[in-house]
Amino acid sequence: MTPKEMTESFRRALCLTDSPIAVLYRDEPVEGAWMPAADGITRHVCALAGLQAVVKQGRWACFDKDHTGCPGGAKYLGLAKTVREGLEYFLSTGIPGQMEGERYKKTPEIAAATLTQTDFPAATAKYCIFAPLDQLDSFDGVEVIAFLVTPDQLSGLFTLANFLSADQNAVIAPFAAGCGTLVGEPRRQALSDDPKGVIGMFDPSARPCVLPDTLSFAGPTKLILAMAESIDESFVITPTWEKVKKRMCG
Repeated sequence: MTPKEMTESFRRALCLTDSPIAVLYRDEPVEGAWMPAADGITRHVCALAGLQAVVKQGRWACFDKDHTGCPGGAKYLGLAKTVREGLEYFLSTGIPGQMEGERYKKTPEIAAATLTQTDFPAATAKYCIFAPLDQLDSFDGVEVIAFLVTPDQLSGLFTLANFLSADQNAVIAPFAAGCGTLVGEPRRQALSDDPKGVIGMFDPSARPCVLPDTLSFAGPTKLILAMAESIDESFVITPTWEKVKKRMCG
């Protein structure tokens, strides 16, 4: 199966209007790609702002250690080993007069304990790249495939992942930044013998980067490929799914 064939399979099954997103790593940048400005601390922009350029404009997005949009993005994309100093305060209560807190965790201690669980794989090349899957000729270098989808489409992806597994937790929804659930956690799942699908885009800070009725589903390439190859023998061919598909496709 080629990337274009995979894209077409998911389009037929889920009425996708946008291409899935391939996440790959290369040692050379992509000419003309969307790239955030350098210095993501004083000129913060969510790395996921590049998603709209990918899914709606067919452009590519490119990041390196100096162009990630924010320090958290650098860690989740595997381009940095550490996070900003005081991140536990940023995620929780803030520091009066110094830092406003996001209040995603009740206390700095809870936030710090959460951060000890976010050790993601290092980048395998200098640049992390988001590309429309249907523009690729092969899966070479593609580590993750992600989808921005509606609830009905997410239902289909969730069920396809579970179709392949006896594990009732074959899909997870971990607490993480948007780029963590889109890239960091799926890359970590790629190291497992039994990789799980990852639902995301629950991060309020990342929500402005997607449409209101959109969430994400992402997984290691080997998992998404197995899902695509199983479509024609799954629930997708049943009258039950036809009812859902009818309202998805309009």
